Amino acid sequence: VSIPGMVCIGGGNRISYGALRLPPTVTNITVGSLWLGAHATDAPLQSVLHFGSNTQFNTLIVTNLFRMGYGAFVYNDTDGEHNGLPPGTTLRVGVSETERGSFILGDSLSRGTPPVVTLGPDVGRFSAFLTSYEVGTTTPTGSRQLRVTNDLRKAVLETLDVDGPIRIGTVPRVQAYVYWPAGVVTATNLQMGYNDAQTVSYLALSTTAVRVQEAITLAPKATVDTLVNGVRCGLELTGTNFSAAAGATINLVFLADPLNGGEPYWGLKVGGNALDQLTAMTNEPAQLTYNLDGLSSGSRNRFGIYYSASADFTYVGIKPRSGTLIIIQ
Repeated sequence: VSIPGMVCIGGGNRISYGALRLPPTVTNITVGSLWLGAHATDAPLQSVLHFGSNTQFNTLIVTNLFRMGYGAFVYNDTDGEHNGLPPGTTLRVGVSETERGSFILGDSLSRGTPPVVTLGPDVGRFSAFLTSYEVGTTTPTGSRQLRVTNDLRKAVLETLDVDGPIRIGTVPRVQAYVYWPAGVVTATNLQMGYNDAQTVSYLALSTTAVRVQEAITLAPKATVDTLVNGVRCGLELTGTNFSAAAGATINLVFLADPLNGGEPYWGLKVGGNALDQLTAMTNEPAQLTYNLDGLSSGSRNRFGIYYSASADFTYVGIKPRSGTLIIIQ
């Protein structure tokens, strides 16, 4: 099925909802823009895109705008009805570096029951060329709350290339959770958190390298958990504009020694000399923590916060082994 324009399911006035049911024989959809469930309702109803029973669906391609509010993907199997894309579905947003889309998750207003917006963990493969990636960036009306989750932990991360900002939980009363698998994410800027008692801005990285060109801004309530498993990863800022306000935290867990001991092995990297800034973040109440239980004693002895004058960056991790080993056969 190919629709070059927009498919909008729900998203009229604030008490509207919609449903689109597909025959189970549909295997793929390519659409210009998909807007699923802009608004919450007074009743516990969601706008839905339903794939039917025993669906053969496997690929969803959105070339321009993927926008999901109080909506859900739904399918049926022998165990009943489930929310989410059919397991193993490939999701692509945007086409290429020259034909980018945008990704908005949590575009929702609430009059009644606080909505929960979830994408994942059923995605099999994820690819996106974007101008912006936004999760939990729309303020709910009144005193309501909104919980938004983008869970890609089980997915193969082919590409997440953002020529613009990544924003996660940057408004009041939004609980935003993002989980990325192993792979590389690129962006111009990363913005997380908001100084509000009800706000949550959470990013979990599983050997994920998040390479940011210009600035990383962690406001209060921003938390980044990074699992480092054999290869350097985590937040990697090319520039020097790194800000972590009081109430923002970065937690590093080293699960294994580096596969390549001859190069720096990090869970956090910042451009320029940020020794004083990163060291201060380890003081109580700590904003930068690390768990070294997965490292050998030799690796633990080389762990620290280091500045490389030759490369002009600062990293939290393990410095390379000294000396050079030459093997002649």
